[in-house]
Amino acid sequence: MALLSGLAFAACTQDNPWFGLVSDSGPVSETSETSEASETSGAGDVGGPATGSDPGTGDATTTSGAPTTGDAGTTGVMPGPAETDASTSTSTNGDSEADSTTSGDSTGSEPVVIDVPAEVGTCVLLADNFPPRPHGSPKECEAISAALAGAKSGVMALDTSLFDGGGYGREARIFLKFKVPAAPDGKVLSAATLTMRVDESEFAAGPQTGKLVSAAPFDLEDLQNNAPQIGDPLAAAAGPAISGEAVHWSLDDLGPIVPEAAVFLALVALNDDGLVFRSASAEDQRPLLTLTFE
Repeated sequence: MALLSGLAFAACTQDNPWFGLVSDSGPVSETSETSEASETSGAGDVGGPATGSDPGTGDATTTSGAPTTGDAGTTGVMPGPAETDASTSTSTNGDSEADSTTSGDSTGSEPVVIDVPAEVGTCVLLADNFPPRPHGSPKECEAISAALAGAKSGVMALDTSLFDGGGYGREARIFLKFKVPAAPDGKVLSAATLTMRVDESEFAAGPQTGKLVSAAPFDLEDLQNNAPQIGDPLAAAAGPAISGEAVHWSLDDLGPIVPEAAVFLALVALNDDGLVFRSASAEDQRPLLTLTFE
């Protein structure tokens, strides 16, 4: 059993002291009440692109050839014939933009793989009815997450019962938004994989990685007061999460992913042995959606 937040970090031989002792029976109802954001060192930018980066969350890179699954942010742009190179830029909302860069022979017979970084990737604290606790904004949730990660910015927590730092036992849930680029000519989507990086901090890891589900449309501003409704499961839990390593979810249902449209996802915790992932404000370790077109 994990201990409450009052224990010192030095007690590293015990179970994770930062996360809750008991698990709620399931997701709790959302409310529009806004809680004041907790302030902590290292909270940094919340939910969106890192300070000093492009207004979006980076370039979506496209490669032609056999699909591969790698760590978030490591897939580069493979050069191809100059006459087939193309670049497009689309604006999705007032918060951010994302660029899509294509290289290689996208009209050939080989698959085309596109890596899309998250436009929004953050956590919120779900409102609780007993005892009454209001919705916790991304700023509040990421501030608590930063404390769990040793005052590190660009992190987000996942837990059924987050007690530390003002969590008050509320569920910490992760929400993700990606802008899907246009499909290469003559090709259709055949596979999609979500990749997220577990933080390197001592208490970031855990035995479960959470269940990936669809979510109702949202912008970062919407998350300040409410948690979006969640929908159908898209991928099962991916197994244990190891500090500093990437976790991959292969989507079983590609229905929510539509070219030239936004896709909205949520990661739901399965127990109270919480995790800490790198968020969309982590410069080079943002959540990544890898799309394969054939």
